[in-house]
Amino acid sequence: MTTRLYIIVALATLLAPSTLLGRNRLHTIDDLNNTPHALNSHAGVEQFSSLEADRTSYRLISKVELNISGIPTYSRIKRLSNGEWLLLFQGHKIGSYIYYCISKDLKEWSYRKALFSPYPVTHSQGEDQRRFSTADAVVLQNGDIIVVCSYRANKGYRNSIDCGIMMRRSSDNGATWSNEEIIYKGTNWEPYLLLLPDGRIQCYFTDCNPATRNSGTSIIASSDNGKSWSEKQIVCRQHRCTLDNGTRIYSDQMPSFRLLNDGKTLLGFLEANTSNLATGEKSHYRMSVIRQHGVDWTPLTGDEVGPSDRDSNIIRGAGGYVETFPSGETILSCNIHSRFSLKVGNHTGTEFNGQAWDKDWLRPLPKGGYWGSTERIDSHRILATMHCKEGIQIITLHLNHRITAPRKSVKIDGKSHEWQHDEALFIGSDSPSQMVLRAAHDKENLYLLLECNNKDSAVKLRIGELPQLHISTKGYKGDGIRVKCRKAESDKKERGFIAEVAVPLEKIATERDGDIALWAALIGNDSQDSFSHSSEQNRTTWQRIAIE
Repeated sequence: MTTRLYIIVALATLLAPSTLLGRNRLHTIDDLNNTPHALNSHAGVEQFSSLEADRTSYRLISKVELNISGIPTYSRIKRLSNGEWLLLFQGHKIGSYIYYCISKDLKEWSYRKALFSPYPVTHSQGEDQRRFSTADAVVLQNGDIIVVCSYRANKGYRNSIDCGIMMRRSSDNGATWSNEEIIYKGTNWEPYLLLLPDGRIQCYFTDCNPATRNSGTSIIASSDNGKSWSEKQIVCRQHRCTLDNGTRIYSDQMPSFRLLNDGKTLLGFLEANTSNLATGEKSHYRMSVIRQHGVDWTPLTGDEVGPSDRDSNIIRGAGGYVETFPSGETILSCNIHSRFSLKVGNHTGTEFNGQAWDKDWLRPLPKGGYWGSTERIDSHRILATMHCKEGIQIITLHLNHRITAPRKSVKIDGKSHEWQHDEALFIGSDSPSQMVLRAAHDKENLYLLLECNNKDSAVKLRIGELPQLHISTKGYKGDGIRVKCRKAESDKKERGFIAEVAVPLEKIATERDGDIALWAALIGNDSQDSFSHSSEQNRTTWQRIAIE
């Protein structure tokens, strides 16, 4: 029977003198995980990777701050070349106005401005109003940012009159914008921009026919930074139903694609309306994972469907988005029952955590909405955003994956100054209390450094199959376990603690691959916060430490 190891660090009785405060530096997760990994460094061990939301980063930009009466829908965040952030959204569910704000720190945002505003037009059916919806953006290699959105004539849309994709460009990080430019004419929704490593831009969009409710995904592309665009190609669709008159109806829409680290596979997460129009079945949406091998698509013609490498209609949901990490993890997100939901997958986009599509989705945003998106900040962080009735939600999520314990001897004194490597695990999704954990080893011991920003919290740990242990600030006696805990402060003047732990390696049963399995929880105020999707009772869900 597997025994359990608990390491309890009780902060209420810390004995270190107060003069140590400010001298013993407490690191936060933003200080760590800054050393780049090799590309696909975690290929093969992504099943132990997870995302952990930083609850303290949560920001709700209210409708009052945005000064709009409707619900600010379809939020997209992009990092500009100067390090600032661009937030795009539309004023209502169907759009009309496209707005933008800019922030330096993701907390304070500039007053919203209209990037696309409705105006009167005249077409073959008479006077009308041109409106705008579903904007997306990409930052080019030269630092320019281009924004695209769908435009439509309000009355003409039903007959596919005066519809297309509009673009504007900024060469000064959003300070000024070029005039509107039509880059595609035809009924569409949800254009999405992907920049390839060779500088080409692909603009994916829902290619729709309102009269028949037919859709699919098409692309136009640019090889000159968006100055000119290719003709449309239909690239992704599945057969939905056939009408009584023989018309075939397709779906696969609201596209989002990312290029995987192999440089040749495009991973997509798309929704499909799977109702049968011929039988009058009620409309509903399901998500599909799509893998396109090669960045140059072969257009679909006639009755063709594709691509063939796909997991079709796996779960009820809508508004898919894809992100990737340099270490190999792929991230899918969509809204399921009006909740922003994410899954972590492997470097090929073929396996995702939990292996059950109806379970194990991470839902970091507290309020419901739809049509959310993600944006990677760096090698270990992404942003997630989705609207709600009150405004626009934004939160930062950190990537927890296998960390390496470098070879070094550690003096167990409750100080962090000798810990120079920065691979760390993070807990902090369920309360303002946060903890980061690092590891090292020598011939005899596994060393752990625990840093918590709340002096009134405690930490519980399990390592492999070690027997149960209780550790207080007075230390631990017996079995060769050594612990030292001291008060500490972060640069933000948060008062917390640092605990160093030394566990003899001979006492730790490693996994088959030689890694050490670890589970941790931060406890206090009658709550317990552990790694996302990690169960104390199931060691296969624990985090991993590799011995260098």
